Order: sequence, then C-alpha cells, then structure tokens
Amino acid sequence: MATKKTNAKRQGAPRKTVKLQKVSSRRSRANGSKAANKAPKGADERTALMVARKHLEKAIELHPDYAEAHFNLAVLLAKLEDHAPAQLHFETAIKVNPDYAQANCQLAKLFVKTGDHEGAKKHFSQALDLDPNLAEAYYHFALLLVELGDIEEAKNHLEKASEIDQNFAQAYYHKARILRHPEDFVDAGKNYEIAIDIRPDYVDAHYYYAKLMAGGKTVDKEGIPAIRRDIDVAAEHFRSVIEIDPKFPKAYYNLARILHEQGKAALARKNLEIAIDLDTAYSKAHFLLALVHAQGTAVRKAEKHYLLSIQHHEENPEAYFHYGLLLANRGDRKDARANFILAIKYAPEHAKAHYHLARTLVVLGKPEKARDHFLKSVDFDSDFAPAYYYLAHTMEGLHLLNEAKVYFEKATQVDQNYVQAYYHLGRTLNAPGEFDLSRRNYETAAEIDPDYADVHYGLGKLLSGGHKITNDGTLVRDSDHDNAIKHYNRAIELDSNHSKSHFHLAHLLHEMEQLSNARKHYEQAIKIDPDYARAHYHLALLLNEELAVEEAAKAAQTLARAGGSVAG
Repeated sequence: MATKKTNAKRQGAPRKTVKLQKVSSRRSRANGSKAANKAPKGADERTALMVARKHLEKAIELHPDYAEAHFNLAVLLAKLEDHAPAQLHFETAIKVNPDYAQANCQLAKLFVKTGDHEGAKKHFSQALDLDPNLAEAYYHFALLLVELGDIEEAKNHLEKASEIDQNFAQAYYHKARILRHPEDFVDAGKNYEIAIDIRPDYVDAHYYYAKLMAGGKTVDKEGIPAIRRDIDVAAEHFRSVIEIDPKFPKAYYNLARILHEQGKAALARKNLEIAIDLDTAYSKAHFLLALVHAQGTAVRKAEKHYLLSIQHHEENPEAYFHYGLLLANRGDRKDARANFILAIKYAPEHAKAHYHLARTLVVLGKPEKARDHFLKSVDFDSDFAPAYYYLAHTMEGLHLLNEAKVYFEKATQVDQNYVQAYYHLGRTLNAPGEFDLSRRNYETAAEIDPDYADVHYGLGKLLSGGHKITNDGTLVRDSDHDNAIKHYNRAIELDSNHSKSHFHLAHLLHEMEQLSNARKHYEQAIKIDPDYARAHYHLALLLNEELAVEEAAKAAQTLARAGGSVAG
C-alpha cells in the first residue's frame, strides 16, 4: 500500500521558505545526503557491529534455518565490506525463505557494489515479483539502469518508487537528475522541488536544482530551443547548500558565477576564495577568480590564478586563451602567441583563439600566418564580423585588394552597423567603375556614425576626385567640389588634428586657385605632421605659384608705367 504524503505541497505548488538546519554530512553521490541518517563511523560503531555479528552467528548456530538472522547478518557484513560471506548469508536467507523480497533486494544491492550487474538485475526483478510495492527495490534498480544507460526504464522505476512512497525524496531527486533534455526542464524542476519539500536539508537536491535554474535550457511551445533562466532562484539554492554544508566548494563557485554575471565582483571574489580554500586544486575556481581580477586592476593576481588553473588542469583552453589575452594587452606578444597556440591545441575550433593569434601574428610581422588563422576563425564562426574585418586588412597588406574588398563586405553583411568596415570598404573601392558603390558605403558609414571624421575625409576625397565610368564605358571626371569641401571641413571640425583632411582640402583649394586658403591648410597639415612630405611639396609649389603671380603683377605694373602692354 502506498505511503500517504505528509506534506501538502507537490508538483506545481508554490514553494514555501523552509528554515534549514545545518547537518554535518557531506555529499552522497548515490542518493543524496543519506550520511545524515548514519551513526558516526569509528571504533564504537565497529565494536557494536562485531558484538551484533557474534550474536547473529550464535542465533544461526542454534537455528540454521533462521532466515531473518541470515538476512541481518548479511546486512551487517555488507556494512563491514565483507562481501563474500554477506552474499552467502543473503542467498541462505532466500533459500530458507524463497518469498523473502527484502533479501533479494539487498542481495541485488550487494551485486551492484561487486559489479555483478546481471545478478543485480535478476534479484531486483525477483524482489519486485515477490513484493510489487517494494519502493526501495524500484529505486535501487533504477540507479543500476541509469548506470547501464537504460534511462527510460530507470525513469519508469523511479516513477513507481515515488508512487508507492510519496515521501521518497531520493526517488524524486534522481528522477530530476535523469530528466536532462531541454523538453524535461519543467518536470525536472518540479521533482527537485518535491525532494526539497520532503527533505529541506537535501544538499544535492538544492545544488542540482540551482544548476538547472542557472542554465535554464528548455523549449518553447513549438519545441524550439529556449532559455528560461532564473538566476535569483539559483542563487537562493546555492546559498541553501552553503548553509547546510559550509564545506561545499562547488556551491561557492557556482554562486560566484552568478555574482560575476551580475557585476558583483567583490562578492564573487569572496566566494571564489572560499571555494579555493576548500579545494586548492579547483581549476575552474582559479580560472573564474583570474577573470574577476583581470576585469579589475589586479593583473598580477589574475596571472597567478590563470597559471594555477592551468597547473591543476593542463587541458584548459579557456585559461590559455584568457591568459594569452592578458599577455597581449600588456605587450608580451610572443608569450601571448604561445598561449593562444596552446588554447587551439586543446580546442582546435576555438574561433576567438585563432582570431587573437592572427592579430598577434600581424603585430609580430607574420601576415601570411595571420591570414591562415583569420580564415580558420571565420570557418569555425561564420558570424565573427571582427575576424572578417581584420582579415580584410591583412589581405590588403598582402596586396590582395580584391580579397580585402570581399572580406570588408562580409563584415558589413554579418554586422550591419560595423561602421569601420563600411568606411574601409568605401576606401578600397577606388576604381572609377566603383565610384557609386564606394560613395554608398561611405554614406552608410556616415549614417551610422555622423561623427566619424575618417568617413567625411573619405567622402571628400571621392567627391573631389570624381573619377567614374559612364554607362557607355567612358572614363570621366565629374568632381563635386562644394560637397567635397563640406566633408573635408566636417572632418576637421570633428578632428582638428586630421592632417590628411587639411592636406586634401588644401590641394582642392589649390586646384581651385584659392591660394591663400590652400596655403593655410597646407601649413596646418605640416604643423600637425612635420614629416608630411606631400604637404611640404605642394606647399612649395603653391609658394612658387604665389611668387610667380607676384612677379607677374610687378612686371605688369612696370610695363604699365612704361606705357607698354603685358600681352605685348
């Protein structure tokens, strides 16, 4: 007969806040924190067991067919890890009493311990044939089936166990544990809640319920993958774990992950430090603590914990990657390269590691190798816009202009607000037949960011040049001086030290014979960049022209006074 529920709350009901009591137990992997129900182990317990063993053996000596004595002696011997005689006494109990369901169940549990899975399955089945309401047999048979990979049948057995004994917390917990598919998200959560409701100090139930809610992977009504995280509930249950068992490092670590996500760096750091105090080899905790330090100002501490994370787990691509970033940011390019290479060794499809390795190789003067890693980066992440953008620059540096245009364009397709990519695409579309396309990309960049000085400079150059191909294939120059001047001036307004805008504006004004204004901007370009050779050269030309004009004017005055004519 099924045991009646002692708690009103069950599936779907709102959870009440339960005052938790601390227990001295640690985590039990098989069925929750069952250590809380055991007597303390030690000399006193062993002495008591040995005394009990003596009396049970005497009872069997006096009554060899005493099935209960054989059974209890077998249970005692199993506790003492004396498996062979324990098996013998279970089998004797069953031989004496073939209907002894509990003896079959306990013998099956012993076979699970000794690795005899077939024997275990046989005796669990016999126990359930003899007593279809033996919840313990369904439960432990389910655990074996999970180990053997028969998840559906395990689920059925756990369902049966919780139907028979509706206060069987471990059955609800393990049922939740095997409901791992996103479509099972809600059912898993309900089973964890029931387990916690039945046993508020159930450490594992709190912990894995928190992990479920922190992840939140589920599906919507149409079966499409969705995320339904509740990090506040997750944090509450990680804190419950810590309250029940203050020496649970994974709870501190996972709580720290949430706090880090919430931007609570100091609290995250505190919890990570506790996790590491409890488990000094906790690689993940070292890694996250390094991230927290790196995002602040404690770069040396970050370096220390990245290295400790790697020391405790060598195949650690994220630690190598982020340590590489730290080294690159402080200018240690060669060491950064070595760490990016190690990240790729352990995670060959790590798109960001390939990307940052490529950028490092560019700085180290190895553009061909950089190109290869940029290409791998976009192979592994086809939506990685910055990788396309810097790949385009690398191609341009290798004088592969057509490829550069392709990748600048790809960056704009992936990220339609990538203003720098539009600008550089407009800049590289410099053939007369590309005039309209170049202008369109510049104008898109200006629309996204009206205050981008380089864009106005680029538009000024394009419009002042005006070289284009007409529909009939004729090369013409159709300059738009007014709009070119407007964009050069806008670039200078945005960045008064934009030497190229000063120079090209001067060059245009020079062409328009506005020599005074042209000279002013040539001089400003040189003031900003004293090594600007073209500015020096064209200023010299302008000064010669001004001198020639002045000399021609003087000659004209002289001739006029002499009554002659300049045209003479």
